[in-house]
Amino acid sequence: MYPFASSQIFESPIHSAQLLTSGEDVNSILEVELQNEKYTDFEPGDTIGILPKNTNEEINFILNHLNLSNIADQIITISCTNSSKRLPNFIPTRTTIRNILTWCLDIRCIPKKLFLRMLSVHTQNPDEKTRLEQLCSVQGKDDYTKFILEKETNLIDIFKSFPSCKPKFDRLLEHLPRLNPRSYSICSSPLEKSKIKIVLSIVKHKNNLMGLCSGYIKDIAKQKLTIESNLENLSLNNENNSKINYYFKNPSNFHLPSNQNTPIIMIATGTGISPFVGFLQHRQKQLEMDSTLKFGEMWLFYGCRYSNKDFIYKNDLNIMLEAQILTKMYACFSRDKDQKQKYVQDNLRLYKNDVINLILHRNAVVYICGDKKKMAVDVKSEIINNIKDVGQISENEANEFMEMLVKSHRYVEDIWQ
Repeated sequence: MYPFASSQIFESPIHSAQLLTSGEDVNSILEVELQNEKYTDFEPGDTIGILPKNTNEEINFILNHLNLSNIADQIITISCTNSSKRLPNFIPTRTTIRNILTWCLDIRCIPKKLFLRMLSVHTQNPDEKTRLEQLCSVQGKDDYTKFILEKETNLIDIFKSFPSCKPKFDRLLEHLPRLNPRSYSICSSPLEKSKIKIVLSIVKHKNNLMGLCSGYIKDIAKQKLTIESNLENLSLNNENNSKINYYFKNPSNFHLPSNQNTPIIMIATGTGISPFVGFLQHRQKQLEMDSTLKFGEMWLFYGCRYSNKDFIYKNDLNIMLEAQILTKMYACFSRDKDQKQKYVQDNLRLYKNDVINLILHRNAVVYICGDKKKMAVDVKSEIINNIKDVGQISENEANEFMEMLVKSHRYVEDIWQ
């Protein structure tokens, strides 16, 4: 029922939480520890899908606007009267309107023109109706971009701007997409069998809305944290009934090599370091169980804004370096004034001989985790250039070598928009 699920849905209270960043000009990054006592069949690098919920404030606004508050909690049966259509599989056949708005529909989605056209039909005020018709017309292309796309306008914004727009609830079922799970990399070892950790940025959108899932998780965590704690390093008790719903996703190729002697090169920015912390903690746990184990080199290239504000897991990584679990670490900070290497690709260029020799002559595996637009493209381009320079081959040959690395799962990405 859920995308790429490899397990059932689990309900877990938050066991502990801590804020990993501090100061201005950085994203708030929260580490959350979930209880996980029933499922241990996962590997470092795997991800979970968390089921978010829409906020009560937004749900109640829609219910009030559509005059549905009095019947919002009544059990209803939903079916398609048109035999050529099917009820979406994410809509229960027996449920309540409130439940559908809470868990099933993405009420924050940016409405497409077809959706706006439907809304215009159910708008009574002539001026409002004309305005909606203009937004979904061919002539209104630039207006749609400016008013809808650039402002990230959603259904609630539409209802506020066009108060006489009051469609029937079944029309929303036709047009609103599914409220999809959010994916988070596991930031801990499966050898810690009773818990899993994830790391998330508290997202803020252009329209000043907090990210749906990150806001949801933060609110649950805050219910057990005092104002004075500022979310820092406090354990949570389990008296609160609020729980996170999540499932484990199908395994990908973003795993430690099957041959533990294979060198690995880890490249990350921001919260992209999460699975790599899981890699390192897993090997630390393995060594605690068997001190005779030998592993291949582990190199980390990491980038964030400031060395003293958002370098998450800095102390843990330094401990891994001292223990020689982490072989090399090169961090860069884009906003530190005295920093020569601002971005991860700068350090990849600086240490290109060592890195490329690991790839060319020792079959190292390269892992990339972070933002697709801001980092992944530049990193791949940098590595291709470095392969060309160090390997003394042509650009075409370097590109072909990169294609081989990707196909053989020696260049593995976990990236997001």
